[in-house]
Amino acid sequence: MAGRKLFPLVLLLLVQTEPDSRRAHALPSVLFDHPPQDFTFAPLDENETLSIVLALRGLKDPSWKKLTVHELQRVWTPWHVVVELDAVEVGRWRATELMNAFGEVSVHLPVLDLQDGEHVACCRLVNDTAEFEELEHTISFWVRHDCVETDRGWRRRELSVLHEREAEVDEAEEEITLRFQTIMTDECEESDACKSDEDCNKHGTCVRGGCLCESDWAGETCQHAILSQMRFLPDRDPSASPSRCIKAIAWEQGVDLLRKRMERLSNICDKPDVNLDKIKDHLFPFGPPAHGFGFNLHYVSHIFAMSMENNQIAVMIENEHLGRWLYGDVPQCDEKGWSCLLKPISSCDRFAPLMREGYRVHSRADGIPEKSLNTPADLQGELPALRPHGKLWWRAQLVQQLLQPSSFLQALLRRIRNSLGIVEPYMSVHVRMGDSCTHTARYANVANPPEEEGCVEIDRYLLAVQHFSSRYGIRRIYLATDSEEAKRRFEETDYEVYSLNLDRHRLFNSTWLIEHRIATRAMNVSLVALSSLVDVFLLSAGDYFVGSFGGHMSRLAFELMVGRKGFLVPYESVDRPWCFESDRHYGTGFIDFC
Repeated sequence: MAGRKLFPLVLLLLVQTEPDSRRAHALPSVLFDHPPQDFTFAPLDENETLSIVLALRGLKDPSWKKLTVHELQRVWTPWHVVVELDAVEVGRWRATELMNAFGEVSVHLPVLDLQDGEHVACCRLVNDTAEFEELEHTISFWVRHDCVETDRGWRRRELSVLHEREAEVDEAEEEITLRFQTIMTDECEESDACKSDEDCNKHGTCVRGGCLCESDWAGETCQHAILSQMRFLPDRDPSASPSRCIKAIAWEQGVDLLRKRMERLSNICDKPDVNLDKIKDHLFPFGPPAHGFGFNLHYVSHIFAMSMENNQIAVMIENEHLGRWLYGDVPQCDEKGWSCLLKPISSCDRFAPLMREGYRVHSRADGIPEKSLNTPADLQGELPALRPHGKLWWRAQLVQQLLQPSSFLQALLRRIRNSLGIVEPYMSVHVRMGDSCTHTARYANVANPPEEEGCVEIDRYLLAVQHFSSRYGIRRIYLATDSEEAKRRFEETDYEVYSLNLDRHRLFNSTWLIEHRIATRAMNVSLVALSSLVDVFLLSAGDYFVGSFGGHMSRLAFELMVGRKGFLVPYESVDRPWCFESDRHYGTGFIDFC
């Protein structure tokens, strides 16, 4: 088990290196990345033997990005990694002893004979001359050797229910696989992208002349690395490629099964005799997040993923104590909160008002496990059709499931599209300036991080637009921006530009983070909420994408666009790849994540 999965049990320590500007030289640090505070390890099956493994791995500091392995060895040479469990040292290594051929630090340490109850783990770094108290991190967790259905809030279904679900899934998958083979044989034209697997750059399989790419690789010949490249500008537009049919069907593998899984989880709330006492163990309550719009919705999508991993359904608790969803205070809505602008996450949302006291409500302080970024291992095991899919597929499915406009927002989107006179196809461009440029997690140049934070110049966006115009002949643009200057610069070009009619200077001209301005009513909450959602949906309806993947809003719109198209659209990011690893932390979670 990794995390809350119950076999094998893994306690993951993250050895992270972080520069400290207060010191003459950057010092490494040690952190527990998993499990979260007060996590409980327990077996799922009474015959299962409980095992705990302390797994350590190192993350390189951004300032070490260009260091060779020998240079990394010199950086780590003075340091020892020390792990204590219940005030007893259980492991000590010279950091260089834990390095592999790539300069990465990692080790697995089995821990035996832990008694039931609470345990305290401490990890720290010491060097040959001194110890630094600030380079220490402590966390407590629980161990239970008896087979339990629940463990401190992380619920598990009975095995009989699991077996029934597996039988349903096996039958459904056989149906999907048969349909997949039939459609490919009968409906997909033979492509000319490949003749054999060798033409797929070792990252795919040649099927009917089209390369079916492995996880997080894309392109006509699987030449594009989604997680590391900032531009996807193929010679042939993917929408016009003969291999589009095969690739789209491969993308759809597992979508129906994933949808059925979601329906099974929420159907429990649709039974006529259901009440809160009967279903409370199947719910995953969480409070409304208070962040910028893009981060806000990404956070909810992570909650959604975590709940499915626990065979539960996510329920947002909005009340006097926790507050309501930050962007749901719109005067035109009969209801406030999430349901004002978006459809309920599930039918279980109707029980949220009843969950007032005595329920563990998940918050950001509990952390975002890194595994929620990936298609869950247990879900892949249950649905083998999902195995070829990577992070982008998973993110696209999550945001597509969550971002379903309410009837009020649907009507608003229709009116705005008609009033702007939007004609397809068009290029979606998101230019974010304003408060985002002051965020400490966002750097304009990821390859060579500057000492000061900042956003990319408008000229860089215009250059990216020119790339698409030259390659595909596209002349229409939907521009989403918080900058009057960006709007003016784009409208001075000979492109046809669509954008919302807003007073951007008054609404967005501040270095104070937007979530704080909304919370204190220092800005027009309803206008920000409506314009943000309209921008996301109109951006996602485009055919090509230009934006800043250093921010959540661009990534969110891009993920939704890819999910709706069913294939990787041509795109260019002006600062970072779509999925990057940030060195900045807040509590137990990353500030930036996929």
